[in-house]
Amino acid sequence: MNPWECKQYKELYKNTNNEGGISIYFGKSPYELKNVVSNFISWIEIKYEFPIKVYIDFVHKNYVKMRSRRKVSGIFCWDDTEDDVGIIIPIKEYPKKCDIADIMVSLIHELTHYMEWINKIEQSEDETDEYSFILWDKFLDSNHQAEISIKNKR
Repeated sequence: MNPWECKQYKELYKNTNNEGGISIYFGKSPYELKNVVSNFISWIEIKYEFPIKVYIDFVHKNYVKMRSRRKVSGIFCWDDTEDDVGIIIPIKEYPKKCDIADIMVSLIHELTHYMEWINKIEQSEDETDEYSFILWDKFLDSNHQAEISIKNKR
């Protein structure tokens, strides 16, 4: 089931006091990354609803660690109160070890986990990847300038 097209959250969160939306902390991220991410977030907030506010932090690390100590390129996390929902994306010494497309794929993957979470959908990582790439392609199809910016950085 495509979590981006699912609307189960409307019933689940109709009485929430959470203001919803997306909040981003870029830190010392490069301008090119800020530009593409900002364009993507503007686009996605027009197309989709975020009933529980999600905070996205870009951190200057090569990876982030899960509780299991496994190193990953992004984490989606929440607490039981639904007041603290976040995504952490390391930017891996950009641009040496990671390009904008890699960072965007990680971000969209974690946002897809958010959509699975708010819709109470359990899927495999492969399914999450599949729907992440569908969304990425839709964004690139609708935003030619982002595609040019990303290709120029490769």
